[in-house]
Amino acid sequence: MKSVEKPTLYSIGIVKESYAIIGYFAYDYIYTYKNKLYKKTGSSNKKQDVGKRFIVKFSKENPVNSELILTLPICDTTLTAPELGWKKIPKYLICLDY
Repeated sequence: MKSVEKPTLYSIGIVKESYAIIGYFAYDYIYTYKNKLYKKTGSSNKKQDVGKRFIVKFSKENPVNSELILTLPICDTTLTAPELGWKKIPKYLICLDY
């Protein structure tokens, strides 16, 4: 995967679909920035649960360039990201017992 261009921002990404491909799993996720919805596809070595929320890292200059960070799950399903994202990952969002 191409690395996310700097400067980077963070938001909340939600897994919308997860499916098996030969040799790996793919998933579609969504996030918003400046009130625009972005939908991207990622891949991993295990199936992702639909509806799970994770930190998403994206380029401020090119928001379509993003990465869902599967090691940073968000437990609170009521939280929303600010319209302009976060400059740093808010540690209070991360689920410690994932």
